[in-house]
Amino acid sequence: GFEKAAQSWNFQFRNVFDSNAKRLLKGSGGNDFSSGVQNMTNRLVGFINSREIDRLVIDSTMILQYFYPDNHEAFVQFLTSLKRVDATTLLISEMTDPTSYADEHYLAHGVVFMHNYMEGDGMCRGVQIIKMRGTDIDGDIHPIEFDDDGLHVSAARKLEA
Repeated sequence: GFEKAAQSWNFQFRNVFDSNAKRLLKGSGGNDFSSGVQNMTNRLVGFINSREIDRLVIDSTMILQYFYPDNHEAFVQFLTSLKRVDATTLLISEMTDPTSYADEHYLAHGVVFMHNYMEGDGMCRGVQIIKMRGTDIDGDIHPIEFDDDGLHVSAARKLEA
């Protein structure tokens, strides 16, 4: 259904480095990305609310370091503001050390790890639910496969990472 959603204009992709996204995030004041953090947060929340956006995906959280290079408190405030909008927000991050938790892990309602590692003669992919607030979870790593029909989880099998 992704192609149909994209053609219907119910789906939009914003690259933070293109001119339209820069106008959205910077506003008319012309301040650069590293300043006006509260303004950017307010504009993004306003954009989400005014368009009744159901889903927001930020890929990747590494881009947020560009906006919040030395302002930990503003970053936490940004994440907290996203929790208050009426949209499901997905934050995608690269994480090579699964024991190294970041602020977004603690603030999130759910944390899902996608694993990719060598096993035997090839790569093995797995998914693991670390946290899902208010829900009983299976914290084991289960094998996954991607194909033309999407993502498939083998819930009956467990992987050893």
